Amino acid sequence: IDLRDKEALKKVFSSS
Repeated sequence: IDLRDKEALKKVFSSS
């Protein structure tokens, strides 16, 4: 998982 992908996932989790 790339760092940018991790950031995107973090944003999705935060939104959830």
